[in-house]
Amino acid sequence: MEKQAVPQSQLSHQNDISSPSITFVFSPKRILFFGLLFALTATALSITMAINTPWLGANFSTHQQGIIVTSVHEGGPSVTLLKPGDIIVAIRNNELEQYDLHASDIIEEPYDFHLYQQYRDFFSRQTEIHNRLLSSPVTLITADDRHIEIPTAEYRHLHTLPFSFWFQILSGNIGLLIGIGVFAFRQNEIAPRCFVTSSIGLMIFISAAAAYSSRELALNGSLFYLLSLLNQYGTVLFAGVGTAVLWHYPRRLSPFPMAKVLAGLYCIFAILHTLQVWETLNAGIRIPVFLFASTNIIFAALQWRATRGRPLGRAALKWLLTSWFTGLVLFLSMRLIPIALGYEPFIPQAFSWLILVVIYIGIALGITRYRLFNLDRWVLKAWFWLFSGLAVVSVDIALISLLDINTPLATAIAVAIIGWIYFPLRQFLWARFAPGLQRIDFENLFPEILEMTLSPGSDSELFNRWREMLQRVYKPLEIKTLSNQDAAPLNDTQIIRNGISLRLPALPGGGALELSGAEHAGRLFNPYDVRFATAVWGLFNHAVQFRTALEQGANEERQRIARDLHDDVAARVLTLVHPAEDPGDEKLARQTLSALRDTNNTLAKQSPPPLAHRHSHTRHVITPKPQ
Repeated sequence: MEKQAVPQSQLSHQNDISSPSITFVFSPKRILFFGLLFALTATALSITMAINTPWLGANFSTHQQGIIVTSVHEGGPSVTLLKPGDIIVAIRNNELEQYDLHASDIIEEPYDFHLYQQYRDFFSRQTEIHNRLLSSPVTLITADDRHIEIPTAEYRHLHTLPFSFWFQILSGNIGLLIGIGVFAFRQNEIAPRCFVTSSIGLMIFISAAAAYSSRELALNGSLFYLLSLLNQYGTVLFAGVGTAVLWHYPRRLSPFPMAKVLAGLYCIFAILHTLQVWETLNAGIRIPVFLFASTNIIFAALQWRATRGRPLGRAALKWLLTSWFTGLVLFLSMRLIPIALGYEPFIPQAFSWLILVVIYIGIALGITRYRLFNLDRWVLKAWFWLFSGLAVVSVDIALISLLDINTPLATAIAVAIIGWIYFPLRQFLWARFAPGLQRIDFENLFPEILEMTLSPGSDSELFNRWREMLQRVYKPLEIKTLSNQDAAPLNDTQIIRNGISLRLPALPGGGALELSGAEHAGRLFNPYDVRFATAVWGLFNHAVQFRTALEQGANEERQRIARDLHDDVAARVLTLVHPAEDPGDEKLARQTLSALRDTNNTLAKQSPPPLAHRHSHTRHVITPKPQ
């Protein structure tokens, strides 16, 4: 049996996201060039806006009474006038009266406010502070009623921009260039188009945020407001079109133009935010983001259903889901949820962009189908790592909040609970529910393999046992035997077609084998399958070589015995025939000689042809045709 019966519908599903014929609308080199040009332009504009503002030469942080000096730049205007620890409560200059400073004046992100009224007041206050900074010198009033006159610089030096600024710019550039790079070589697919549009939005809102979040004290309120709107419109592209990636990939769920609909929906949200029709920023900013996250969950569930029985599509989907939801869980839990509940965010906005970059890297790997056959192990390890950390933090917070115990004691109890309850439970769930990851029980299978390889039988019978064992172990949809006309020889087991198929070298008695659709198309072949199949193939191959050597030795021994009978014993018996005087002795001698000749002929017939004229025992194997 060369090929097992497989439902054609199942086979047709295996390569549902295989690469289509690539047609370039534009030269990839040209796309990469303009993408780099856009990145440089956005970076230059962000730098220009960040440095073209009056500069005092100090870094500030929030304080209950106002703002506090955290450091002073060497060579800056304030180097001999301010010192770390000074609390600034007001600002004035010779032309404008004193203006009190609040801790919220140096808030990193204006979207962290809860009410639109606070949002509008913030930009008005930024204008008032900026106007006082425009005239040099400026007077800062401290909490101990000192009046410090500082000659402001017209612009800040490039090297004084904080690390957070460069970190944000780098994050935006990485996300943009990843999107451009994927699109440049997959222009005829809709998912990369959505992805690159989303990456442009990412670069826009990160560049805007980098310019205003790294300000020293204040920006012009009108410019600041425009940058915040640019941040929101970039978010429209990022969230709206980015969500559509899961609609179109790995399988397009419907011909419905979901990308346009989502982009239009988020444009409506952006317009409503611009018009400030809501009372709270939760309705204008955070609820649309939560809606975006919920839409992703719905699309993910639909894609999970659509890729059932399609291991390649399912593996690509796992890349996307791992990237999207790991990033979303971290971003929402670290930034948006605490703000929506009235708490301070756990991480600064500047460093939260790294989460988005990780999302983009994962999506790019999914769209380009990078090493999908390794994904089952990587995905579950990543999720177990993520939820392990969240479990530790959650238990610690619950103990502090509910039991009213101090932090060190809560941490100790949390660690004990995690170590004695959570991790054992996690290991049980890992072993029980990790699909396709249970390793083959080689210890129990080894005696069966030995029995099959050492049992008597021809090479073709051994080859059939080899096929049957592969069928039982991997449960593939199809096993087919390849001939030398199908492909050229190969020497190693290979994963092909992104993990859909596994090719094994030939054994005497049959050709190379190709297995497709492991676990009834429930998973992809992975490197562990390669190692296991290679080891078992080696046992079968050694069994064939052992049998060949045994047969060759037996053949040589039979030939030696035949030669001895012919050259020695038969010659001696022949010498007894002619001098025999008794007819009975002569007859006996001739009968003995005839019996020896019959024995010799029988040995010759039992001896197989020389090894060179039989099948070769060299490792004849098959390589895949170019994909």
